[in-house]
Amino acid sequence: MARLFPVLPTWYRWWRMLTVPPLPLAAHCSCWTGTSLRLRHLKNWAPLTEAETYAWRFGLELIHADFTVTTLILFAFPHIIEWNMREEEKETMLKQLKYFMSVADCNSFTEAAEQCFISQSAISQQISALEQDLGVLLIKRRKRKFSLTPAGEYLYHESRGLLEQAEAIRRETVRIGQDAELRLRIGYLEGYEGKKLQEAIYEFTAAYPEVVLSVTKYSHEDLYLKVSNDEIDLVLSYQRRAFQEKYENYHLQYVPCLIEISAHNKLAQKTFAYVEEIKEIPCILIAKKEQRELERIFYQNTLGIGRHFYFVESADDARLSVIGNRGFLTVADIGLDNDPPGLKRLPLLRGDHTPIELNYCAFWKKEKSNYYIEEFVSSIKNKMTEEK
Repeated sequence: MARLFPVLPTWYRWWRMLTVPPLPLAAHCSCWTGTSLRLRHLKNWAPLTEAETYAWRFGLELIHADFTVTTLILFAFPHIIEWNMREEEKETMLKQLKYFMSVADCNSFTEAAEQCFISQSAISQQISALEQDLGVLLIKRRKRKFSLTPAGEYLYHESRGLLEQAEAIRRETVRIGQDAELRLRIGYLEGYEGKKLQEAIYEFTAAYPEVVLSVTKYSHEDLYLKVSNDEIDLVLSYQRRAFQEKYENYHLQYVPCLIEISAHNKLAQKTFAYVEEIKEIPCILIAKKEQRELERIFYQNTLGIGRHFYFVESADDARLSVIGNRGFLTVADIGLDNDPPGLKRLPLLRGDHTPIELNYCAFWKKEKSNYYIEEFVSSIKNKMTEEK
């Protein structure tokens, strides 16, 4: 078996990358990604597919980590180091690491074997083979009990995040390779758009013209349903539910809650409004018929806003109703422009003079996480935290 990468000096690693014979164009690593991914040698450049670009970019990020990552690179990117390591050997070492992690997590060879769908003797043999390859003892066996050695403890703690990252790279490479076009579907809360969102969209499309970006506004409940059913990839909204484990729940900023009120209303002469002052004014909510009760409960019980409610089904209808002095509309200050004609925006305060703020977040499924979602979220985060 080839020597593990980190034991070699840095100068040798890069010399090796630049001097090994070019990998034949037909070579594939489909055993790892499940998609046809042609890998080129550095000296034999050819136009890269989107999947290849992604795999190459993230593969290089792993190159200086410990030997567990090197194992993954040996498996996923064979052109980077030794050529004489057979594909089945690379795949076996990755499986051995997974078996080792499973044994440590379950604290039982029997349970780990059941979890991995292999026999107990087979998983024991795989752990022994891993120990033999590394030349160190990972598990100290004592009859029916065992414990991890210091080397085993190190391998266990260091490998978890690396294996998860390798799986994320594999999954995203497959997704990119299988998609005819790259796309990112964003849903945001109706009535809560602002110039910060527009600037983030402009910046993202300039940086990633290959991505087809679609941005659509929905109600709170529709946003939740759409992302749950994989109809959108990313949600931008303020927090209304307890964070769920299956989602990435990324805090963007606490934003002030404002009200929009008719310029004809006497409150329009003020610079802010108290919750108590607007209790008798109808609160205009954007919601479908089947969602109205949930909206009323949230605004009345959670935010403590309003006693009377007037429902419409679109942001345009809501603003026309405000201009007509039929009530007030709540909005979040995420880079709003000057007050529209006929409207006045006022910060909303509680009785103790503290402003009402909303926890504005980005939400997406962990299993759908990818480079482009993270880049867009980073962009809008930067925009929202910029000084006005």
